[in-house]
Amino acid sequence: MVRIVHIADVHLGYQCKNVGDKSTGREQDFLHSFQHVVDYCCDPANHVDALVIAGDLFDMADPPSSLVGFVQRTLSSLRQHGILVVAVPGTHDAYGYKSCVYRKGQLEGMHILTSFNEPLIREVSGEKVFFYGAAYIPGGNETLFESFSPFQEEGIHIGIIHGSVGLPAHWERRGQDFQLEEHDIARSHLDYVALGHFHNFKQIQCGTTLAVYPGSLEGRDFSESGERYMVVVDFRGKTPHITPIAVNTRTVKAIDINLENQPLESVSDVIDHIARNYRDPASIVSLNLQGRCQFPLDLEYVRQALGDSFFYLQLKDSTTIVDSTIVSSWKEERTIRGMYVTTLLRKIAQAQGEEKAILEEALKIGVASFMEASP
Repeated sequence: MVRIVHIADVHLGYQCKNVGDKSTGREQDFLHSFQHVVDYCCDPANHVDALVIAGDLFDMADPPSSLVGFVQRTLSSLRQHGILVVAVPGTHDAYGYKSCVYRKGQLEGMHILTSFNEPLIREVSGEKVFFYGAAYIPGGNETLFESFSPFQEEGIHIGIIHGSVGLPAHWERRGQDFQLEEHDIARSHLDYVALGHFHNFKQIQCGTTLAVYPGSLEGRDFSESGERYMVVVDFRGKTPHITPIAVNTRTVKAIDINLENQPLESVSDVIDHIARNYRDPASIVSLNLQGRCQFPLDLEYVRQALGDSFFYLQLKDSTTIVDSTIVSSWKEERTIRGMYVTTLLRKIAQAQGEEKAILEEALKIGVASFMEASP
């Protein structure tokens, strides 16, 4: 049985500016997760024959020498354990750049595939394995599959491509994307296509060909929440069987918290509720606070107070105070704050969509100001 480990979108060298002063520690997570994959491959108990990297190993075309040295050390370890390493360039470490790291010959032990018609052929665990990989060069190989057919020899035929099969909802079609169609993959009659580019796990059955996105090894933002995977592919004969295995060092989480019907009488109560029920010092967390709240929330104060409860915390206030006790009492007053509240409540009742959300935010800001001025 042939066993490969398939990864993509490692993005070594990614600058994690979105986590503020935690950026340096977060950048180390990307190295640790890649090392985790290498350690798995090198463990004789796991019987791994090859590591396939489907693009964007690096977050830039010309990474610093310290980062290249780190990868060279991991390649040396893989080579010592007899693990074949096969990779294609991606979009961040694109082959089209003259300074691309893959053009410099520094990554000894990594087979870098750039032309689909020139496969790497190796004997692996008694099986002949054909690795077909292409580096996307705009204007050069958009018609990758039009004239392609795998070698007419018995063996396992594996494609490696950093490209787009369909588009996730949050992606826009871009010029540097290698556009692929499911029917083209189906016509290729490859046994397995190792994909990269989209950062969430997905498997696509294209005729008799299984195509898989393993996703990123670490979540870069909140669209990449949850566990991150490497994919272990076991070939029983020519048929691939996949097992996603979580390898991320840190988890990105997006959580909705409904504060309504909670016994919360102050901002301190909200902080205690979150710390008691959602504390997770190892994770990067986005909390979306929802429901009716009896008072406006000072998000920065809440975030600072919860600083030790999460590795990094992002807060969003989706609560409403329209029906809160304080607003209900103020609207009966013949005062400036009473007029302010009454006017905004009337406008909110007539508004829709984005305008309504803006007016509700204005109500929160105004109530908080009035409370600060005359608690």
